[in-house]
Amino acid sequence: MIRILLDQNFDQNIVRGLLDRLPDLDLVHTEHLGIKRFTDDKVLEFAANEGRIVFTHDSKTFPGFAYARIGSGERMCGVIVVPKRMSLKKAIDELELLLLCLADSEWEGAVLRLPI
Repeated sequence: MIRILLDQNFDQNIVRGLLDRLPDLDLVHTEHLGIKRFTDDKVLEFAANEGRIVFTHDSKTFPGFAYARIGSGERMCGVIVVPKRMSLKKAIDELELLLLCLADSEWEGAVLRLPI
């Protein structure tokens, strides 16, 4: 099963909706791990070490750090950017589709922006 790290301030309504549909998801939140104040590059490093894909709303800086990791040959398990303005239902629908359709190996080095 895909392992997910939720960036700080990730919408908990989306999380609840995903867990209603996919109750076995392996989700952890930066806040619960004590890394809420980590910079984006440190969150990505943590995620890579733990083999987790990052869900974030940060479309301005987070993808740049992800691409920098890829460019420097460092492991980057994947990032999904969900716009804050996206409707709750659409965000849940699209995340569920991605989680069900992509194999674990397809996430490595991927930076995806919703909507798909």
